[in-house]
Amino acid sequence: MTTKKRPEILVGKTHKIKIEGCATMYATLNKEEDVLAEVILNVGKKGGCQNTCFYVSGVFLSILLELGVSKEKLVKTMKKHLIGVKCDAGESCWSKLGGVIVNEIEKEKA
Repeated sequence: MTTKKRPEILVGKTHKIKIEGCATMYATLNKEEDVLAEVILNVGKKGGCQNTCFYVSGVFLSILLELGVSKEKLVKTMKKHLIGVKCDAGESCWSKLGGVIVNEIEKEKA
């Protein structure tokens, strides 16, 4: 597999995701020609393990997108393993994040 060269400028939106009893996550979804190309994740204003895990997860998602992994496979995987996952506070941050990403990918098809 070969990666695409990242353009100098990508256009995107930052989604503020409030996680009850936990923190606020910011998910920036950048697109190239209306197609999801990069994911940047940040949790709150603090550093720490939680923020690092989300940041690295965004890096991995971005690498998968660069490699051209099937969006259908990403959506199917997120629906199966992320969306609907609960934690002590209710719906998990992973579930909410998966919902935001799936929603953006499904908009590409519309």
